[in-house]
Amino acid sequence: MTKTVLIAFSVIFILLLVSCLYITITKGFGVFSVLPLTFFPILITNIITHRKMADEARKRNLI
Repeated sequence: MTKTVLIAFSVIFILLLVSCLYITITKGFGVFSVLPLTFFPILITNIITHRKMADEARKRNLI
């Protein structure tokens, strides 16, 4: 389940990044230009948490 959520969040983050870059290029810097910067720490935290959970599952022979 966590892997699915991580993949979904990553795809949404990439779409957000691309759309914000497009808006910044066409209309200039604005409020939406900083949105990827606010969600980037959440993505990193999710990746780290997923790795820790996968390592723990391997230690307990659950995978």
